[in-house]
Formats: sequence, C-alpha cells, structure tokens
Amino acid sequence: MEWLLSHWAEICEGLLAAYGLLCIVVKITPTKKDDKVLEALRPALDKLEAVTKKVEVASKPSDNGQA
Repeated sequence: MEWLLSHWAEICEGLLAAYGLLCIVVKITPTKKDDKVLEALRPALDKLEAVTKKVEVASKPSDNGQA
C-alpha cells in the first residue's frame, strides 16, 4: 500500500497518457465501435479522478493546530 501511495502520481500520469493516446487513435479511425469503447472508459477515468483526490487528501499530513 505504501508503494501505491508513493507512486500514485506516476500511475495516474501513465493512465492519462494511455487515455490520451487512445483518444487520438479514436479520432483518426472512421469506425464508431472505438468511439463506444472510449465512452465506456470515461466513467472509469472520472472514478480515477475522485480516488486521486481522496489519496491526495489522505496523504497530506494533518495540521491539528500544532506549530
């Protein structure tokens, strides 16, 4: 779990890069089948964004008013 938290930014960057490449391929190809696949991946990307926000909040040290 520690490894996952410490490398979360790199994991997200890789997934977003793959998604971006997939978007480019989908726009180039004339078929509509790949458009449907891309639409199916969109909710997963939204969930990844939500999880990323939770991980960022959880990984920040809490400041309990102590200086």
